[in-house]
Amino acid sequence: MDSNRKNNVVRHAPSTMSQSVTWKRRLRYEFDNIISGGPVGFLILLFCCAVVFDSIISMITWWFVLDTKNQRFLEVLWHATTSMLDPGTFAEYEGFGFRATMFVATLGGIILVSAIVAILTSTLDGWMHRLRRGRTIVYEENHTVILGWSTYIVDIIEQIILAHDIEQKGMGLFARKIKPLQPCVTILADMDKADMEDFLREHVKQYKKAKIRCRRGSPIDVFDLRMVNCARAKSIIILRNSGPYADIELMKVLLSLGQMNARNASQHDMTMKSTPGTQRPDILAEITHTSNVSLLDVVQELPNVQLIQIGAFVSRLIAQSSLQPGLSYVYSKLFDFGDNDIVFVKNTNPPPTFGDAVLMYENGIVIGIEQHTGVLRVNPPHDTVLAPEDTLIVIAFDAVSLRRSQTGARAFTIHEKATNQTRPSATHTLLIGWNWRSKMVIRELDEFVPPGSKLTILVQDFSQVNETENLRVMNELQEIQTANIEMHMQICDTTDRAVLRAHMADFDHVIIMSYAGIQVTQHADAHTIMTLSHIRYFLKDTTKRYNIVTEIMDSRNRALMASADVDDFVVSDKIISMYLAQIAHEPRLHAIYSELLTAAGNEIYLKPVEQYVDINTPVTFHELVAAALAHHEVVIGYRYGNVSIGEEDRNEIHINPAERDKPVVFNPSDRLIVIATEAYH
Repeated sequence: MDSNRKNNVVRHAPSTMSQSVTWKRRLRYEFDNIISGGPVGFLILLFCCAVVFDSIISMITWWFVLDTKNQRFLEVLWHATTSMLDPGTFAEYEGFGFRATMFVATLGGIILVSAIVAILTSTLDGWMHRLRRGRTIVYEENHTVILGWSTYIVDIIEQIILAHDIEQKGMGLFARKIKPLQPCVTILADMDKADMEDFLREHVKQYKKAKIRCRRGSPIDVFDLRMVNCARAKSIIILRNSGPYADIELMKVLLSLGQMNARNASQHDMTMKSTPGTQRPDILAEITHTSNVSLLDVVQELPNVQLIQIGAFVSRLIAQSSLQPGLSYVYSKLFDFGDNDIVFVKNTNPPPTFGDAVLMYENGIVIGIEQHTGVLRVNPPHDTVLAPEDTLIVIAFDAVSLRRSQTGARAFTIHEKATNQTRPSATHTLLIGWNWRSKMVIRELDEFVPPGSKLTILVQDFSQVNETENLRVMNELQEIQTANIEMHMQICDTTDRAVLRAHMADFDHVIIMSYAGIQVTQHADAHTIMTLSHIRYFLKDTTKRYNIVTEIMDSRNRALMASADVDDFVVSDKIISMYLAQIAHEPRLHAIYSELLTAAGNEIYLKPVEQYVDINTPVTFHELVAAALAHHEVVIGYRYGNVSIGEEDRNEIHINPAERDKPVVFNPSDRLIVIATEAYH
């Protein structure tokens, strides 16, 4: 019986519920929908209520109040409206009935106007809250999008501003009016918008010279990517995070960009496909491991992606800079937009061969060609025939100010000196410190140094902090296979002056690595600075010049390590940001720098001048270039070996010198900066 009763209840419940929907509940339901629909619908409802209420009060007053029989209805309507908007108006009216109705109108007006003001205030507050959250869409074009946040984002923005200023200076008056006066940088990161803007406002030196738009969101979310208008961007820079799964998250970001590209192409909304006057944005992404370059195979919708392994770039730069004093300064000048850059020049009337092209500019040096097939060649054979469609790769201040020689490629008298170039002898390098990039640095050193070279590694004793840290470092060192280097490792206190003094007797180069990943950033940099101070103390009384390459994590600590010696090189976030900004500005530079920074192909070397010309005879820079061409090399500058402090007219390093025809007398310690395929010291 209980089961039948339960069945009856269940059977009749739907009909009971359907009968309970009365007109009052339906009206309440529609009212709730209007309220939840947003402020616009609610404001319209309140406005309609105000109009109806005002009309009813006016009709009652006009028909039933004797004091208003002689007034027109519009006059009564006006009095009722003013009473609703201004509570003090009804006090001026005469007659009890008229005052009573206007008092009712005033009470209704107070309620309705208060509701409208409350809605407007709430709407404005919500709008301001959304703006502070950074969830609005950026309607910019030809801008730079930065996805993620990193310690060197400030330097990237400053380099973008500097590159834009250089472009503006090289343009004509009409072109300046067409091109935006300020570059636009849009940042999408999972951080508070106000915090990002405050940080950039405090740290970016020329903050007002650029339009910087910060938005809060996740780069792996397609809808968040739409906020920064990636489809209309000039370039997209994807910064890696410091987590262990950075490459996996990078794949998610690339897939999100590819999905957005496919969706936009089908919907014709913010499409990333090329349209008249627009291009696909170039995408530059940081990657941790080279093996993950295959990530591009899963993102077929993004053909303009370049993956940059920052760890390999820094390791190669440290290895090469430690072996050649002054090389770091050369790369710093090439990476900086404020100095000579590598530019691409389309020349419809090129000289016959590449060797002739090297001498064709008065204020630029041709170092390679981009063939019409798209192949980039640095320092090709000098008898390579140039086609009218080929593009010249030139080291110059900018492509606009290049001046072609009036006489073309000239023949110069070469004051050659017959010298036998000898291969470099074995070296001894001192490496202090350890992090995840140290293994790559050792492998790069092994490719550049001759057989029989030595490497002494000093690593801090972390047994008191982490018992397994020393064992981990030793295991990583045992995994490294070297062909030219004999390695010796010692665990000690790398900040102890007495310990360091015992290893300073015989060495040629010094590399100080940061303890990144083992210590927090500031502690690791403090450790590095103390070690560097001890090394400089030992070297201040020596006559031999040593180049010290030091790695720090926070570029703000760079000022604490300043040195007047160009042989001292500090690798920080700044050099990384300069490199990323260069590639984002001109993606073709990635292939050029990749060749210059690897052992295969062409590299930048500093070789003795006396290997090319007779240093007893004054020579011009044009003659130096011609002499290097005879060795199948390209000269891009020279370095004075011995420079007195305060000697203003004889700076130490000259890249793309301005005075090409001025004779210069060189010393045995002076060196030419050349692009060559093999190093001879």
